[in-house]
Amino acid sequence: MVRKTTVTVVVTLGLVGYAYGQGQVNFDNRVAGTIAYFYDWPPYGYALLAGSNFFAQLYAAAGSVSSSSSLAPVGHPVNFQSGTQAGWVQDSGTTSLGWTVDPIVNVTAVNGGAATVQVRVWWNAVSTITTYEAAIASANPNMRYLASPLLFLWVTGNPNAWPPTVPVDLVGLQGAMWIPEPSTLGLLGLAMVALFLGRRRR
Repeated sequence: MVRKTTVTVVVTLGLVGYAYGQGQVNFDNRVAGTIAYFYDWPPYGYALLAGSNFFAQLYAAAGSVSSSSSLAPVGHPVNFQSGTQAGWVQDSGTTSLGWTVDPIVNVTAVNGGAATVQVRVWWNAVSTITTYEAAIASANPNMRYLASPLLFLWVTGNPNAWPPTVPVDLVGLQGAMWIPEPSTLGLLGLAMVALFLGRRRR
């Protein structure tokens, strides 16, 4: 009787796990053989992004997609590390918004299934801009945001396999640098022309 009950519980848990299984990845841009730094643009020093001034979040869709509009946010936004670790996304600790960082992120509801992922990054404007979409919609003229190229993963980690498979690293992820809006570039160009003319008059 006990054995039969135990078997029933195990089978039931297995079916529940299968039904709600996930495809998992490690949200980490520090991967062997992959260069995926994220930089500010020249007027701000062309520096590696660092600290709580910036957020990064993983976006994903099941299978292979060709448009970033098909992706949805997964997991929580995380900050960047600082010092010698600048340019790498936070993979432990707590974010500036109080979320505990878990680098293992579910990117598809399919057990170990293929997925397309992208890293989106934005300036948080002193923790007032907490989503990538809010950064795009912001009227702040200093707002900066960017996204990595899409990365297709043939498989993801499957915690419900036997034995379970580990979360997949983002091998092949490419970094990016801020690309300012045309209007911002125009203003920068006008400022440089005015500076040049001012110097000539002297």
